[in-house]
Amino acid sequence: MSRAVSTHKVWLMPVCLIAAVIVLVCCWQQLQAQAPAPGVAQPSPAPGVAALTPSGEPTLTLSSVLPKAVKVMKVKNWDGQVTELLRFKYKTMDNRVITAHLPGVYRKETMPRAAWDTLFQVFAMDREARLAVIERNTPPDLSSYMQEFMAEISGEVREGMFGSPSPAAAALGYARSNLPSMGVQLPPMPPALIGMP
Repeated sequence: MSRAVSTHKVWLMPVCLIAAVIVLVCCWQQLQAQAPAPGVAQPSPAPGVAALTPSGEPTLTLSSVLPKAVKVMKVKNWDGQVTELLRFKYKTMDNRVITAHLPGVYRKETMPRAAWDTLFQVFAMDREARLAVIERNTPPDLSSYMQEFMAEISGEVREGMFGSPSPAAAALGYARSNLPSMGVQLPPMPPALIGMP
């Protein structure tokens, strides 16, 4: 049995080597077929068109897709950096008009028209604008403060106190209830401060 195994090992190495060479030759031929022929000039794209995608769809620059009325806004971020946003109205491929706030970093990009359309829809701010209008037109909910307001109006509590005898006493009560859980001990507060308005 061991003699049969050793005989098969002798033939196994050359067969694997021949298979690897065949695979490498096939891959090399596919790469050569995809490369452009030497000496053949590639057609230059039209203005506003960068190239063709593998599907044959032309890629466009942002300036060729944007409408004429574009407002450039500069927004200061929480970290102090300034972000440039392009604000414009755009008619999508399905005939909806949206307002987009596109970051200025996309100025150098080239994409097919459908990709630009999708990107503009991602940065559409119409939903946020509708929510802002609803929030602006909805009065604030004061029901949670109604009991305190009524107590203040009826004179049970001094004006502006909302049920606490003094601001110092309210602060002391808050500190006594929250600070011990963090391992902080408060010194006793003078009685004169507790009764102050």
